[in-house]
Amino acid sequence: MALEVIERFVALERDPFHRGVYFHAAATLCRDELGSVDEAVDYYACALDSFFSQPERLDEQQLPACAQILRSDRQGAHDQA
Repeated sequence: MALEVIERFVALERDPFHRGVYFHAAATLCRDELGSVDEAVDYYACALDSFFSQPERLDEQQLPACAQILRSDRQGAHDQA
């Protein structure tokens, strides 16, 4: 249910940066609450694509979060192998 609501927000949001925030929330929900690592990786990838479509909007405080997404993505892929 919560994931469906987030997906609706993504569909309505026009701002790529804000879409990234929603994708990140969906990824975290999938990873932490639903235990769906594959789906989380897909949402994290969408979040990164959205964030880096306008990299000038990232501030220095957000860069560590992006690095964490990359680490989580790589760890998930490693765990799947």
